[in-house]
Amino acid sequence: MKFSANHSELLPLAKMLAAVVNKHSTLPMLTCVHMAADSSQNTVVFTATNLETTLQLRHKCIVAESGTCLLPADSWPAILGHCDKDFQVLTVTADDSGIAVQNGKTLYQFAAMSTKDFPLPKFEQPESLTDLGKLLPLAAQTARYAALPDSGKAGLSCAHLRLADGKLRVESSDGYRAAWSEQEIASSNAFDLLVSVDSLKTLASIMGKNATCKIGKAGKFLLALSPSLIFATRLSEQSYPDLQRITGRLTPEYRAKLPADIFALAVRSALVKTDKQTLLRLKFDDRKLCLQSDNGYANSALAKSQIEVPAEVETLTPVQGFLYSCRNMQDCLRMLGKGELALEIDRMGYLRLSTGQIEQLILPHREPSRQANQTVKKTAKKSAA
Repeated sequence: MKFSANHSELLPLAKMLAAVVNKHSTLPMLTCVHMAADSSQNTVVFTATNLETTLQLRHKCIVAESGTCLLPADSWPAILGHCDKDFQVLTVTADDSGIAVQNGKTLYQFAAMSTKDFPLPKFEQPESLTDLGKLLPLAAQTARYAALPDSGKAGLSCAHLRLADGKLRVESSDGYRAAWSEQEIASSNAFDLLVSVDSLKTLASIMGKNATCKIGKAGKFLLALSPSLIFATRLSEQSYPDLQRITGRLTPEYRAKLPADIFALAVRSALVKTDKQTLLRLKFDDRKLCLQSDNGYANSALAKSQIEVPAEVETLTPVQGFLYSCRNMQDCLRMLGKGELALEIDRMGYLRLSTGQIEQLILPHREPSRQANQTVKKTAKKSAA
């Protein structure tokens, strides 16, 4: 096999392929990129897979001799990144004796590996294809709230994609908080898919913001297509809660509005001297929003620190307000856009934040047991006496 290509064109492709490969796999072939050169079409097809997710790229270049080879996925971007700028052409030659990658006066050599056992994908024909356009980055951003894969919450470690009635809805949740976005899309197709969050983020980073991306269900896989790219990831078969049904039952009783950047600044100011165990007390007062750090101790200085910012308050909350996890409030700031932020709280304390594109739901934290803390102190004093 022998082909020559512009190394500056190959570098972004190599980074995409490396994002899919599992570098810690015990199977050497799965840590490599499969290259198949076709001299009749002057095309090289690059394939990377971790058995759950597969990426296949097609690149036009000069192919002198057809053939296949395997090249380590982590070495491929490194080689391309160190190519001599004065020599744009990079040549890959492979035979039974080994693989040679040459750029100008620099030569890299690798041992030859058999390509027979590499699991080349066989894609099924998708039921239908839907053009997501520029909605893919928003879908990946909405997936931030999904639980980590090793959290033991298999179903909640995925993003839920649902297309119906010309609207694409993306949901994610870890059981304590949730985020969802709903956008209109010019399509009469329908699907209901549960996809790994890591796969969705990888797909969004590969496709970019302006690339054309069509997705569809092909058997047990989600298939994403663009003119020179095929991305496939296995669909999850776990159960997932119906967030739309849950959020539809919420009846907000306390409402307030303020600029999203002002709210973000207030939260960060309230969290300056807090730790991950600290809670934030949120209250809607007359023409202002109050944030108070609360670590569960009535006499603590932190419990008395309070941030107040002007807000358009429609309904006042109870005097005691509602408690929320410091960590959850920090994470919600990452998804706040610009413009006006609407905050709604129901009588149980469920907090709903909306900036237009993405909506978030944060569950309240129970009130700290201050009485228990005081009892412990009294017992300690009696013991000392």
